[in-house]
This record gives sequence, structure tokens and C-alpha cells, in this order.
Amino acid sequence: MDRENTRASVAAYFEKLSQDRRILADALPEDVRERRSARGLLDVADLVRELPADDPRFDRIGAVSLAPDAGPDTPLSVGSAADELAYAFRYDDPLESPDALLDRFTAAVEAGASEFYAETRTTVDVARDLDSDDPTRALLAVRHVAEHLDAWEGAAVARAREAGWAWERIATVLGRKRQSVWSKHREGDHSPAIARAPRAVAAFAKAAITRVPTGRSHAAHPSPDDEEQLRVDVDADGGAEPLVLAAEAGGS
Repeated sequence: MDRENTRASVAAYFEKLSQDRRILADALPEDVRERRSARGLLDVADLVRELPADDPRFDRIGAVSLAPDAGPDTPLSVGSAADELAYAFRYDDPLESPDALLDRFTAAVEAGASEFYAETRTTVDVARDLDSDDPTRALLAVRHVAEHLDAWEGAAVARAREAGWAWERIATVLGRKRQSVWSKHREGDHSPAIARAPRAVAAFAKAAITRVPTGRSHAAHPSPDDEEQLRVDVDADGGAEPLVLAAEAGGS
């Protein structure tokens, strides 16, 4: 990434914020804070242009808010926390230091980097970044995977259930115990057999399951085995008769 381009993008970012503040200052001439903040943000932009291009803060900001091929006119893409921090510069504290703000802004950009990363990286990019020699890319990839893993797993399980997979088969492929997988994902289960059953029939079936004298504790929710039986008992038309028979056979 070109450091000169990164510095130019950072300066342009603060200059744009200053312009936005000045518009508010013109609309609210009695509020001296707006004009003071607008002037302060312009001071930050001037400081950025005066700093050497190899200032480490520019490397840190550019690595998580600009694409590798970004040009000098490419706008920064930072998280909302960094935006709010920068926009509030000298609004309440007239003595706030531009250099101190740049330090805090750099840390805030890195903290919110996952937003930019998620918007600009494909699954293939993430896989490549996990093995990157660039620590920033590698760490962002790890964070991205950690933040999205549960959602990805839930979507994969949902697709498997819709395809008719039993909980045991899903758990085997995931390398985990069936009870664990079922407990985690059963609330989002929309498998075809359950979806076809009328609501009253499904409610009756779950109530009937708790009456089956299997010797195990009768929890409020059916077990994976019970739900698999429910899937078998519901006929193709969603009829209730097979469920009634199942309940009678397991009655106390």
C-alpha cells in the first residue's frame, strides 16, 4: 500500500469532517462549539499533511480501512466509533490536541476494522488472509471467522435439516455429540417434515413425547431421538393420525 496515498486519504477524511462541521456552524451561528470543532478538524488535516508518510499510524489506519490498491482520492472506511470520536474533536474541549486525537483515532479504526473487512473481503480472501505474512490481515481474518462461525454453522445445519439429514448425521460430520448439536440448533430447525405438520398437530406431538415411559427424565423439550421420531411419524400431507397412534403407543 502506498504510504503517500494513505496519508492523503487520512487528511482528506478530516478535511471532509471539517466541512460538515462548518455547514452546521453556518446554520447555528450562536453555537461556538460547531465552529471550534470545524477549525480543529482542519488543524488535524493540516497535521496529517505535515507528518512524514512513514508515520506508523498511517500504516495502521491504511491496513484496515483502505484496499491495497487504493489511490490518493480513496475515502477511508472506518467504523462508527472512529467516526464519532473524530467528529467530536474540540466540540467540548477547546484544548484537545490534534496529535492525541490521531493516536485515539488510529486505535478506534483498528478496533472497528472488522466492519470494513467484512464488507470488502470474500470467503476466498479470508482463507488466503489466514495464512498471510501480514499480521494485520491474518488477525482480521481470525477475528472475522470467530465472529461469523456460529452463523455459518447455523446456516449449514439448517440446509442439512431441510435436505432431510438426521441430527446424528449432522453431528457426525461436525465431529460433535448429537445432543450438543441438537441443543444448539433445534430452535432454528425448519426441516420439511416439521414444517408440513399443522401447528396444533406439532404441539400435540411434542406433548405426547413427554409421556413416553423410556426411563429417562422427561424434559420440557423432546430429545433428538424424539424429534427424529416426530419427523418419521408426520405423513406427507401433514396428517394427525400417525401422531395420535404414536402417542397412544407410548401412553402411561
